[in-house]
Amino acid sequence: MESRRGEEAELCQANDLPLPRPAMRLGSAQYRANREEVYQSLNMQPNSMKHQLRDYYEEKRQQAEQLRKEILLATAVPERRTNTA
Repeated sequence: MESRRGEEAELCQANDLPLPRPAMRLGSAQYRANREEVYQSLNMQPNSMKHQLRDYYEEKRQQAEQLRKEILLATAVPERRTNTA
């Protein structure tokens, strides 16, 4: 439960966007630069999430593969040895 709160706090901090200063005019170069910075930070969030999701699925795939190998080894039929003389 505690880790979930930490994750939520981390997401809230990640969503904090730089706000334009109150004295900034709408058409000014500073305003456009600020708007571009906000756009870039918003654009990075879905990309970061995509990478995290891809890494998560890769980890789960590897775990499933390892589990499958362990099951195959545990259920493998021992070789029959025939005594032919």
